Amino acid sequence: MSIGLGAAYGTAKSGVGLSAMGVLRPDLVLKCIVPVVMAGILGIYGVVVSVLLSGGRKCHHPWMFQDL
Repeated sequence: MSIGLGAAYGTAKSGVGLSAMGVLRPDLVLKCIVPVVMAGILGIYGVVVSVLLSGGRKCHHPWMFQDL
């Protein structure tokens, strides 16, 4: 969960920086896209790790998943 929050925070901060750079120095906008992409990759990594970790868990309460 903290990886997802960190990726969201990084995407927001780098998006603000990208917007400011587009106004102040439009010629350097492509260099500022790198942190946005890296924050997105971090979010995808967090999803993959959480799926892998949850896939190895066993259910101790099988009655929770029965249809009532």
